[in-house]
This record gives sequence, C-alpha cells and structure tokens, in this order.
Amino acid sequence: GSLTALVGDNGAGKSTLLHMFAGLMRPVEGAIEVFGEAFSGFLPSDVRARMGFVGHAPFVYPDLTGNENLRFFAKLYGVTRTVADDMALLARVGLSDAADKLVRGYSRGMTQRLALARMLVQDPEVWLLDEPSTGLDAQGMALLQVLLSEARGRGRCVLAVTHDLAALGQVDREVRLRGGRLVQ
Repeated sequence: GSLTALVGDNGAGKSTLLHMFAGLMRPVEGAIEVFGEAFSGFLPSDVRARMGFVGHAPFVYPDLTGNENLRFFAKLYGVTRTVADDMALLARVGLSDAADKLVRGYSRGMTQRLALARMLVQDPEVWLLDEPSTGLDAQGMALLQVLLSEARGRGRCVLAVTHDLAALGQVDREVRLRGGRLVQ
C-alpha cells in the first residue's frame, strides 16, 4: 500500500535499478531482495509474475490492436479474460475509441495508456513504473494518479522513477540516487 518515488539526475541509476527489480537485468554485484528473498542473478519467473513493469519501452505490439494486445498479454500472464473485460479496461484508460485500431497509429500518450492497461491485466502485487507520466496529457495524468491511489488502496506496492513528483500525486517516500548510490 505504499508509493515510493525513485528520483535523481539523469544517469543516477534509477532506471537501471528498476530494471533489476523487474528482472530485466541482473546485478553485477550484490543482490535484489524481493518478497523477503535475495536474488543475485535474474529473478525467477514466479517472482517476476508478481511484479508489473511499465518502462520507457511500452512493451506492446504495434501491429496488433489495443484489444489484441490485451488478449495476447492475458494469455501470456495466464489470466482468463473476456472481450467485455478488455473493453472495460480500455475504457478505463480512455482508449475505447482506439480499441480496434493498430497500435502503430497510437500517439505516445495512447501507447502509454495501453502499457498501463497491459500491466493492469496482470494485476501485479508490485508496480514498477519508469516515468509513467511520459506522453500523458492532463486527463492521462489525472488517470495515472487515480490508478496509483487505487493500487495503494488495494495494498499494492508502487516504485516509480520520476522527474516530476507532482505527476504521481501523494508519495509515501522519496529515494534519491546519485551516481548509482543511495544519497537520501
């Protein structure tokens, strides 16, 4: 139920740390502790399955529609969903009108909304967000804050890299990195 902002200058190591938590990179030295277990290599798939990641790359397929992307990721995550579930989720993130359009025609903000929806399909315990407000307009920023507030209310843990603390709304703690080191 907490929201932690990971902040620092460009090159401070924020995204690298987030990628390690997401299991996309392994630490060169030391370990990542997740769910009470320390891992020095890549995270096991059962641990990664409990974590959702939205990064600079949206990890959606441009040659699929928004609907098709959600169906694909539901199968990948082993989640049973109906077309109505997907339509409701796309409506939730403001993409009803684009549900059956190829993602390659989406704007950056629309793609970011779809990436958030992709993560919501998984319903992860831990949300790892790298600049989640990228490309979002005022409505998208408001949606992001609602989603973060709801996640916290449902006991989800959110770790978000940001240069814009205001975009996240209420933050429980701020962690500052400089040169790959914790400074605050």
